[in-house]
Amino acid sequence: MASYATIRFNFAQAKQQAQRLENIAQEMRNTANQNFEQALSELSAGWSGECATQYIRKAQKVKEDILTTAKDLDAVAASIRKVAQRIYNAEMEAKRLAEEIARKA
Repeated sequence: MASYATIRFNFAQAKQQAQRLENIAQEMRNTANQNFEQALSELSAGWSGECATQYIRKAQKVKEDILTTAKDLDAVAASIRKVAQRIYNAEMEAKRLAEEIARKA
């Protein structure tokens, strides 16, 4: 059975991974909402016509896909946190019960 320190370490690692996913999601949102929009705006200013319109429409779809992926990453991070908390609670309770049984034996 894992030690209390190992259980806490694993829990902390899971929370760190969730935080990394949230950071990546935020960077993706920033890129889509700032850099991507700015590039499209500059493109629109310098290029017109049917091809430009089609290109910008497709680029907007890519932006939406980026934002959707960022939202999905946030959902994965939330799931990691929820599962990690459940595992942490179960392992801590199992450890406590095992120690209690060992003391009674």
